[in-house]
Amino acid sequence: MAEYGRAANQEAEDAGFDFLGFLWRRSWLALFFGTIGAGAAYYYYLQQPVKFSAKAQVLVIKQQANLPVSAVNGFDPTGNRDPLANDVRLISSESTVGPAVETARLHELPSLAGSSNPVQTILADLSVNRTARDGDLLDISYKGSDPEDCAKIVNAIVASYDARLKEAYQDVGAVTARLLGDAKEQWENTLKKSEDDYKNFVQNSSLLFNGDTATSVHQSRMAEIEAQRSQVIIAQTEVQAELDSIQKALDRGGSREAIMMMVDTFRKKDEADTTKSAPSLMATLFPLLMEEQMALEEVGEDHPRVRLIRKRIEMTQRHMQSLASADGTVVPDANIKKDFLTIYIESLRQQLQASIERLQQLDALFEREAESYKKQADLQITDRRLRDEINRSQQLFNTIVDRLKEVDLATKGGQYKAEVITPATRGYQVEPNFKKTMMIGSVLGAIVGLLLGFLVETADKSFRSPDEISQVLSLPLVGISAQFQAARPAAESPFGPAVITVHRPRSQSAEAFRGVRTHLIAAIRQEESKVILVTSPEPGDGKSTMSTNLAVAMAQSGKSVLLIDADMRRPTVHTLVGQERSPGLSDLLENSDTSVESVTHRLPVEGGLLHVIAAGKCPRDPGERLMSQRFADLLGMLKDQYDWIIIDSPPVLAVTDSATIARMVTGVLLVVRMNGRTRMAAIRAVESLRSLDANVLGVVANGIDPTKHGGYGYEYGVYGASKRASKYYVESGEGR
Repeated sequence: MAEYGRAANQEAEDAGFDFLGFLWRRSWLALFFGTIGAGAAYYYYLQQPVKFSAKAQVLVIKQQANLPVSAVNGFDPTGNRDPLANDVRLISSESTVGPAVETARLHELPSLAGSSNPVQTILADLSVNRTARDGDLLDISYKGSDPEDCAKIVNAIVASYDARLKEAYQDVGAVTARLLGDAKEQWENTLKKSEDDYKNFVQNSSLLFNGDTATSVHQSRMAEIEAQRSQVIIAQTEVQAELDSIQKALDRGGSREAIMMMVDTFRKKDEADTTKSAPSLMATLFPLLMEEQMALEEVGEDHPRVRLIRKRIEMTQRHMQSLASADGTVVPDANIKKDFLTIYIESLRQQLQASIERLQQLDALFEREAESYKKQADLQITDRRLRDEINRSQQLFNTIVDRLKEVDLATKGGQYKAEVITPATRGYQVEPNFKKTMMIGSVLGAIVGLLLGFLVETADKSFRSPDEISQVLSLPLVGISAQFQAARPAAESPFGPAVITVHRPRSQSAEAFRGVRTHLIAAIRQEESKVILVTSPEPGDGKSTMSTNLAVAMAQSGKSVLLIDADMRRPTVHTLVGQERSPGLSDLLENSDTSVESVTHRLPVEGGLLHVIAAGKCPRDPGERLMSQRFADLLGMLKDQYDWIIIDSPPVLAVTDSATIARMVTGVLLVVRMNGRTRMAAIRAVESLRSLDANVLGVVANGIDPTKHGGYGYEYGVYGASKRASKYYVESGEGR
């Protein structure tokens, strides 16, 4: 049961501001102030001067040849970037409006007759807008006091704007022609001077000119020398490699026959080399010496073959000696016994030395040519610079000439004008706007009404809805009881008209009490003793009616129920059940000889029997009687005899009787009436009960007015914080 109560309390705490309920309750304020706002807006509408607006739509046509000048006097005919940005500024300027006023005599119009400066008056109410961001259409509108004058002013401005376009375009062509003529003359002189300078340079230069190229003679010589140096270096490398190979073979002690074969291989390679210009001495003599050596080994010293070979060697030596004086070559003496391999090695060394000397000569010659080439390199740079200057000057000159040819085409064939798509007609009223003014006034008035209603809601200390009761008190809403018409009891019934569960058991009001019963059964079904204390914050909240109808509803379900009136100061239960006040509870507490049966009234109800103990006579100390051990023992005894005990006690804030009893019962049911005085009283009552650690099961909202709280009601079944009804109800008037 405790967990059920905490969950219900948490649900009540989570409830927020009832905005829909606020609108329902304070809608009359929004309607009232909205009506006032509409009236004020209408008065404002009547006081405002009437203004009319006329509008013309203009298509700006831009079809012209490209001109070299981008703008003249701030006017851009090329349409760069934003095509109509300058047009909007042009129309809204004095340079367009001023001529329109003078040409069309706008200052004589009735709406401008009293203006000291008609141009500024027109500019103040003139509007120029584009129909699209990248379009060519302009909307030109003017607001004034006379609808006819508005149309005349707009049309005059459009005509002035068109004339301004044509004038500006002609200015552009004239300025373009003048500037291009000056530029042509300037660049013509520049081109002539560049050509003369290059002509003088060619005449005085040592370069070789071949068409559009200029070369240096030293550069070609350097290329030839470099080619010869490469050949000498290659030949030197080959000789050195051959010499190193033979020397390494000798150092290793190889056979002379193998070395001679290697030498013969080198010789044949030299003979096959087509790059050599002429055979050397050893290239001519060495084959004969080799042949002589081979013959000696084969046939001997005196063989005719040997003598023939030697004869050939001798003739070759005499021939080579005749040529040796030219280059200093030493020819071996045939009469001296020769070492052919030594002679070959020596000849290789001489070739290597000759290559080194030749390479030194070529290096020296290359350096001399390089120095001369450096001097001519500056001349080549000068040649390229002069040629580039001539080319640039020629290109600019040709461009200017071409543009000069286009100027006539641009001024004659181009179009830049304003074509009126929709001319301005008689103006229509734009200010004041009746619908707009009335709507703004009504909305502002309604907002003021809602704000005032919110302030009233904030300052209001009464409960505005059952949900608010649950939220403020942090208690579950276990039931609601609407205002109902008292029933007319039957002649044989002892119950009073307010006991609706007896007189109208099928009515919606009776069903509301049964809903509270269902909630209590579900909340404390696990408790062995089921004693419920029904109380309220203050008198008049309807706790006695609630406790009596709740007891009857319990008895109608077949349970054994005892209703005790513990409000001995101002008892009410006995009148509701049609019984005498005494004897009652005070007699039981004062006289121990009084039996419970003697003070208990047994009242038959539909489906069961209700037992009632009235309050009895009011003693001098009712609070002390309820705190006595006698009362505690009485409750303990009665718990064993009844399924449910319903105790009607005095209000919590009026006396301390309820606080005394609250500690002895299973749970407390708080009845709160919906009126303007219950908020603070209910809060104090709950705080008082909680300070005593009483188990407050929930709160019942009593006296609901369906006309004010039409958003609440009840449903059949369990009715509490976890199951809200859809609407409040009005008593149906159904009988039994």
